[in-house]
Amino acid sequence: MAAVVEYVDAKEAEHEKAPPKAASAARIVEDGTPGGEHAREDFGPEGMPEATWLMQLVWDPVHGVPTTAYGIAEGDEKLVRVRELLKTMARTELRKAVHMTKAASLIAKGSGSVPDDVDTVMSYWSGEKLRSIVDFQKDELVKHLGPEYGDTQLLRGAEVYLRKLQAAQGKHMGKLFGFIKPHIPTLMFASVLLVLQAIFQSVFHEIGYWMTPVEMAASGDFTGMRRRLFQIFAGHLLFDVINTVREAYVDRATAELHSSVKQGVLGCLLQQDYEYFDRTPPGVLQERLNQDADQLGNNIIEFPQEILDCLVKVIVALIVVYSQVPRDIFVIAVAPLGPICALQYFIIKFWNRMDERMRKLNESTAASTSETLREIKTVRQFAMERKEARKFSFNSSRCQLLKERVFTSHRLVGLFFGLSIYGGLVLTMYTGAFRVYRQEMTFSALTTMTFKLNFNVVHTLRHLIEQLPRMNRLMQPLARISELLESSPKIEPVGDDASGLTPAKFRGLIQFVDVHFAYPKDPRKPVLKGLSFTVEPGQKVALIGATGCGKSSTMSLLQRLYDPQKGQILIDGKPLKDYNLRHLRSRIVIVDQFTVLFANSVRDNIIYGLQDVSDEDIEQACKDAACWDFLQEKPDKLMTMVATGGSNFSGGQRQRIAIARAIVRRPDVILLDEATASLDTENERLLQQALGKL
Repeated sequence: MAAVVEYVDAKEAEHEKAPPKAASAARIVEDGTPGGEHAREDFGPEGMPEATWLMQLVWDPVHGVPTTAYGIAEGDEKLVRVRELLKTMARTELRKAVHMTKAASLIAKGSGSVPDDVDTVMSYWSGEKLRSIVDFQKDELVKHLGPEYGDTQLLRGAEVYLRKLQAAQGKHMGKLFGFIKPHIPTLMFASVLLVLQAIFQSVFHEIGYWMTPVEMAASGDFTGMRRRLFQIFAGHLLFDVINTVREAYVDRATAELHSSVKQGVLGCLLQQDYEYFDRTPPGVLQERLNQDADQLGNNIIEFPQEILDCLVKVIVALIVVYSQVPRDIFVIAVAPLGPICALQYFIIKFWNRMDERMRKLNESTAASTSETLREIKTVRQFAMERKEARKFSFNSSRCQLLKERVFTSHRLVGLFFGLSIYGGLVLTMYTGAFRVYRQEMTFSALTTMTFKLNFNVVHTLRHLIEQLPRMNRLMQPLARISELLESSPKIEPVGDDASGLTPAKFRGLIQFVDVHFAYPKDPRKPVLKGLSFTVEPGQKVALIGATGCGKSSTMSLLQRLYDPQKGQILIDGKPLKDYNLRHLRSRIVIVDQFTVLFANSVRDNIIYGLQDVSDEDIEQACKDAACWDFLQEKPDKLMTMVATGGSNFSGGQRQRIAIARAIVRRPDVILLDEATASLDTENERLLQQALGKL
């Protein structure tokens, strides 16, 4: 072994100098530069109530009325103060959401410093939080309480920024198209099957077509009747076969796309520079990997198929009707469809509002009852049983009254909608009845036209209208994944890049020459200022200093997890950048104070990343690391499974297993980051002897 570099934390220093506190969210800079005139504005004191909560004090979302309807005077001092606070908090929250979203975008790009509350800031990265605030202020606050409660200019600016954010995220579609491209033939075939399915459904799934055999039998054409019945049977059978095959192909394409996208996202995440993980919380990364990848399959495959199905059904139904009935009857029958569809749009919006009120009502009732039963001990201690019962009775009466109003509204709207359908049926039948009487069209053709227009077309268009709101959300996960896939690391090699020097062995000459370094997440706080030192081959060097002086940072730079902003780091006289990164890290091994063991066997943990390691080498490494004896006491010995977090081993045992993992690699440089902190004196002595042999 060429060199051992170890550091010891100087906790006993009398006057330990604490590092400057990292930036808080309120100090993030819009343009990505530290300080300056563009620092983010203050958003007022912490702990203020949210606008959504304040709104419930001035507007009852369950009953859809202002709280003044319950006897509170308009000029009530407290109500006036709550309203003013609501206006203030609504504007503050919107400004904060815009700023946080911009700050998160800068952090993700590596242009801004990372604050202490990075998890909070990065939760705004996707823009979903900003969108939810914009939607709340537009659809709830301003709509119910008036435009004075929202800042029109600020809302418009937030919407413009959201569109720009989505457009910027959507520019990176190249790699994502690479995942979709292999599935295009499958999707095209499924689309063709969908069109055929819609045609067969439009022809055979209709009352009029089923009536034609009866008409043929009535006219004495029994041969035609048998032929038509066979056609109906064969058509339905073919329809079911086509539908089964199409669904199988769509399911396969969706599953394969899910898998390939998840693999691509994980691969892209794993090749990002280490600073990317400093800037991005694990929760956000997990969301990109799971939730966005799952939504992507639905948005790219299932939703377009659903929309195509609706459109084809409507078009085929209109073509079939047009080909079977006189032109003037067709025009008269189709004319009401436009107003009916427009009416459906408003009816669906009204029903959604009613359903939302019912949902809030049920949640409110359930929460009240659940709390009383859950805290029955406290209720009984204060002798509040009867009062709680009366309260429940009063709330139940109010809920029942609101339910009746909601159900009545549903029934009235449903009745009105039904009348529009029945009106269309009556109008179509009335205009066609005279043509049937004059034998200008058959009764089956009239029935086909009536039910196709009012069910195949009207109901399909209704479903299509219900899906329209989803279209606004389609590009969000797609754009975020595309942005991630297009991001490229500055340090980590991409793919199977094998460039760089790969010496068989490092002599171990380590040189730091005027190294200046600050973590990319907070470039304003320098960690190393002109550090210079030399470690000769075979030399053992200990770095001793107070917490935050840069000992761990030195180790990270030597492994090239980061690059210094100034100066050079050389091994054997050549800069780190000249070496192949994977080879460099395979020859420079670190044993950290906080040992990481994977949920696998001890043997697999020791040879992690290695191949063709003999049992003799593993045994010797375990003996050198003083972990062989306690592993032999385990029933499964080296094949003992490590529990999550290594909980079935003590801290000292985990540390010795990690040291064995380092020794078995026979590295040229070992970095010990307080690696012996969890060992007793005897085991530490044995370990030092083993390291000396290396």
